[in-house]
Amino acid sequence: MRWFGDIHGARAVHAAAEEAMARGYALGFIGDLTDADPAVQDPDNDSAAVLRLLARLDARGRAVLVPGNHCFKLLRYLVAWRAGDGAERRMKLTHGLDRTLAEIRDAPDRDALVASTIRILSAAPLWRNIGPWLFVHAGASSAMFDRPAPTAGEALSLKGDGRVHRALFGQTDGTRDSSGYPVRLYDWLESIPNGRRVVIGHDRCEAIFTQTNARGGKLVRIDTGAGKGGTLSWLDIPAGELRGCT
Repeated sequence: MRWFGDIHGARAVHAAAEEAMARGYALGFIGDLTDADPAVQDPDNDSAAVLRLLARLDARGRAVLVPGNHCFKLLRYLVAWRAGDGAERRMKLTHGLDRTLAEIRDAPDRDALVASTIRILSAAPLWRNIGPWLFVHAGASSAMFDRPAPTAGEALSLKGDGRVHRALFGQTDGTRDSSGYPVRLYDWLESIPNGRRVVIGHDRCEAIFTQTNARGGKLVRIDTGAGKGGTLSWLDIPAGELRGCT
């Protein structure tokens, strides 16, 4: 199975997905499919095209997804927009969401694209345990290793659930760095049990990066800045290591 790091609209995912399927791989997405960095003027970034790819793969039963914070905000906006109650007008369209929404609105298949995006994102669990692997967008906690996840659709109405915040945003110390981004912590790394492996995106690395805790649990970070001036990365996992999907 091939798991992609944060895509953020990068067209490189199309060729990488086709190559993976030609090799017999199913595909996994660690979240943040959309919202290319507005400061990166790359014409090849196209979030609407990535959402179409996801819809095609989903229809063929070839892809699984754990949503990221950008996926969750897009879902919130589209649900409110389709409801017609005007709630979406109170949302801040920052960090590339405005560009994504413009691409969706201008799409000739807009209605079908909105419908498929809402359906797929709403049904996606915030984390997945597959064999010894835990896939989650931003951060894990001990409660995730043996408990089923709420879906993104369910999470829209969950208030104050620490698992939801950890899954979508990771762990932070409440401050921001010189670039204005939250300062991220990884204290939860020590909660990974021996023999378990957690795969996340969300926090950009120069290359795929693995850490091992004192118990023997492993963390693999696969966001290398696609759609934000970096590159698209992925993790290929042999089928024999992926027994059982929850």
